Amino acid sequence: MLNILVVLVFLRVDLSLQQNILPEHMTSHCGAINSAEIMEDILPAVRTLIKDNMEDLWRRYEEKLATMKGDTFWTCPQGWVHYNKYCYLFRHTTGSWFTAKICLEFRAMAYCESEYASLAEIKNVQENDFIVRTIRNIDLPGVSLASRSYYVGGTDHAKEGEWIWAGSKDRMTFDNFQPPEPNNKANNEHCLSLYGPIHFSWNDDGCKHGYYSICKASASRVFKG
Repeated sequence: MLNILVVLVFLRVDLSLQQNILPEHMTSHCGAINSAEIMEDILPAVRTLIKDNMEDLWRRYEEKLATMKGDTFWTCPQGWVHYNKYCYLFRHTTGSWFTAKICLEFRAMAYCESEYASLAEIKNVQENDFIVRTIRNIDLPGVSLASRSYYVGGTDHAKEGEWIWAGSKDRMTFDNFQPPEPNNKANNEHCLSLYGPIHFSWNDDGCKHGYYSICKASASRVFKG
């Protein structure tokens, strides 16, 4: 079965390369399709296609396997994205991050809780890469990537510099802050965002900005396919 999946991936990669990559080089590099220079150009795209397709194919394989075994398979509802036994909702409307003492208008946290979820808790580099990759693939007409930022569930509101996940109350064991962040600018940055202007690296941020937000829920606990 795994061999079949690998073959399917390379077939799909080959079609994608023919449709999307080769036309870019057709005019100026027609005689050098197999050259080291062009291979160097297209290899990053090949790697990305393989990685994305393997994740999708593996998820579908697990679904089929569960069905064949007679197991109940849990999945995500329409509009949510599945990754590693969790469902993620990338909201297309904006609002503030919820803290009981500060944010009194729209509350991203309250919305997520209404969906049996919480603002996303990012536990490792693989999950962070998945979230950033998904954000980059979301098309919001008239809204550039650099102008978007997304609230997730981190906060140091209780004690400056001690970051926890608001939903679970767990202390952070992984972060993706890039210096000089976190810097608690104006002594008023206590909510975590994936900040568009710095390529979705983590930023300690104010809690009242009009940002997008990401909800996360356990697929096995919440949503039955």
